[in-house]
Amino acid sequence: MDRMVAHNPTFCDITWAAGGSTADLNLEIANRMQSIVCVETMMHLACTNMPVKKLDLTLHTIKSNGIQNVLALRGDPPHGQDKFVQIRGGFACALGLVRNIRSKYGDYFGIAVAGYPEAHPDAIVSDGVATPENYQKDLAYLKQKVDAGADLIITQLIYDNYIFLKFVNDCHEIGIKCPIVPGIIPINNYKGFLRMNGFCKTKAYGIHLGTEMCNKIMAHGIKTLHLYTLNMEKSALAILMVITPTNVFRLKEDVCPIFWANRPKSYLSRTIGWDQYPRGRWGDSCNASYGALTDYQDKKLHDERGVPLKGVEDIYEKFKNYCLGKMKTSPWSELEGLQPETKIINEHLGKINLKGFWATSSEWGEI
Repeated sequence: MDRMVAHNPTFCDITWAAGGSTADLNLEIANRMQSIVCVETMMHLACTNMPVKKLDLTLHTIKSNGIQNVLALRGDPPHGQDKFVQIRGGFACALGLVRNIRSKYGDYFGIAVAGYPEAHPDAIVSDGVATPENYQKDLAYLKQKVDAGADLIITQLIYDNYIFLKFVNDCHEIGIKCPIVPGIIPINNYKGFLRMNGFCKTKAYGIHLGTEMCNKIMAHGIKTLHLYTLNMEKSALAILMVITPTNVFRLKEDVCPIFWANRPKSYLSRTIGWDQYPRGRWGDSCNASYGALTDYQDKKLHDERGVPLKGVEDIYEKFKNYCLGKMKTSPWSELEGLQPETKIINEHLGKINLKGFWATSSEWGEI
């Protein structure tokens, strides 16, 4: 998980076994991804063998763990069966699950749903292709899911750019406006390809095909890719290393989220190279850009801050005096005194500090 997160994904998925048979393990992994690995996590949730009460309990649990994203699915048929069967007290399809989540949790959860560029497998006839009528019915059902509250569509695995782009265009024509993200699965081996290591060149060729596919899709304005790793991330990461990044802003983003402190290894390892001053993070104090500490003179500080503090009211007074210009320096500012625009409101800031709201910075704005 750490290796994948190092490439800054928007989110990572945790799949859900039919009927929640591995629910405890799934929830534990999702919780660790969210709170320890510190990446936005999307939990798959399927209707297969899941009564509504059990689905609600799962939603309550993931909410309590801080997870806010769900991929709502009908689910595959139970093991040993060819067709999906609605259980008593459960939902017949993902549409019911989407409606249930929205009605009970409002906008707390971001909801993704599945899209099928070649139509859902149940709509595909014996020759392997859905009839035009079945395809249109599948699109109409997808729009129902979006209208019920889905925020995002993630497609089934695609290997044909033309089919995917046609699907996107067809969705737009019937009024589907939410993002549509293509599902890409790199070919790791021939056996795996037939199922969803015999030949040594299969993986390399799979990376080549995946890279080519992603570049062509992005050339048509698609900004986001969903890579299915199936716990084998090397091929997916190899593709990411080759394709042109679509979100340059995120690649340049270097703000250190406070929740990184949850990591057992601490966020120091993640930000060890961030030593360019000025930044409010840990770094190498030997870096020349930090400068020397010649401005910090003991006598100067003693004159301004040497009076012992006897209570919290004394702290209020210190903050007020700085805002009023009676103190020239502060531990949180390199400047001597206030900026000219701040002096316009310094009397108000002083009063605010006396009420316990300590102002460490202010920003000028126009109304």
